Amino acid sequence: MVGSPNDGGAMSPLGRTLVASLAVTCASRGLNAQAREHTCTEAGPAIRRLLQTMQEKERNVGLSAAIMHHGRLVYSEGLGFADLEHRVPVTPRSLFTVASTGKAFTGTTLAILADSGVIDLDAPIQRYLPAYHPPGSDSITLRLLAAHLGGVRHYRPAERTAEFLARHVNDVMDVVAMVAGDSLVDQPGRDYHYSSYGYNLIAAAIQAATHRPFATVVADLIFRPLGLRDTRFDDVRYVVERRVRHYAFNDPITYAPSTELRRVPDFDYSYNMGGGNILTTAEDLVRFGQAVMRPGRLSPGALRLVQSEIRGTAGGTNWGLGWFVNPDSAGRKRVHINGAFVGVQSALYVFPDDEIAVAVIANTWGIGAVTAEMATTLPSEVAQACRDAPPR
Repeated sequence: MVGSPNDGGAMSPLGRTLVASLAVTCASRGLNAQAREHTCTEAGPAIRRLLQTMQEKERNVGLSAAIMHHGRLVYSEGLGFADLEHRVPVTPRSLFTVASTGKAFTGTTLAILADSGVIDLDAPIQRYLPAYHPPGSDSITLRLLAAHLGGVRHYRPAERTAEFLARHVNDVMDVVAMVAGDSLVDQPGRDYHYSSYGYNLIAAAIQAATHRPFATVVADLIFRPLGLRDTRFDDVRYVVERRVRHYAFNDPITYAPSTELRRVPDFDYSYNMGGGNILTTAEDLVRFGQAVMRPGRLSPGALRLVQSEIRGTAGGTNWGLGWFVNPDSAGRKRVHINGAFVGVQSALYVFPDDEIAVAVIANTWGIGAVTAEMATTLPSEVAQACRDAPPR
């Protein structure tokens, strides 16, 4: 890797103090390593068929997937190409950006800090970000922002121009100024309005509360304790070994559909540090998914914050801190997150009762990707194939 990775260097006193609340140690390997339940090691052919079917249906250039069952990595494979022009294949170590799947890292970090007493989820946002003070914003809290109940806007139509996507943001605090003068789209706490800017306000508040760079805090509390050695915040200005290229069957700026595959430029997503600028592998994603299975990886208090729905006065949101928390169609407990932007589709689905974690990532906005089938239906089908596998 060339250039300075932004993972924060050596662990700070804050990191050492709070990592205790993320009790991963070797338990992440030992928990169920001796699992008496069978793992779905025999499901490989069925899982591969599901992945190949989606790959062919959407004409995705490259795809990576990994599955953990009862604490063991039971499947990991790359399909297609990380770089089509140079015929570089996808491998389990290929690094993908994962778009809004990054919100789970922000939300989980927030849960750890809140459970440790470092940050107050219900304090007015101005306690941490006094420069953010649109009319009516006094009742915005970090808890509301995490569930997209803050009334903060998402991207405006045509906001993300080529010029916008070429600009580098050096500090997550600079994102606060991008929305500080905006009117709210709704009364805080009332109804769900998805907002990546809301998650960047969370990131800025984490930085203010800890007095340390946001990326460093996430590295100290999640990347290092969980052993996510291939996970970092992306910075397109640097050369990063094994980083994939991106492709799409639509115009990268206007999103107009196309029948011709296009190369997506190396857009700079530094404006979205808290909402979707993580670079990782499918294997690291499922290791991260293990952290929201049960207490022992997160503290019981932090886990409750991740897994408990935050409701608005107008109804539910299906969001905990950084994760969707709605059950699947069979009523099974499910904690999940997905993401997409031009050239990227990703998903991390965790089924705590079955101890199954599934991650799938593509480097293509494929044909029909607007249905989100790859980032919603496919992970559930892969998990079912794992459940259906015969004992070894």
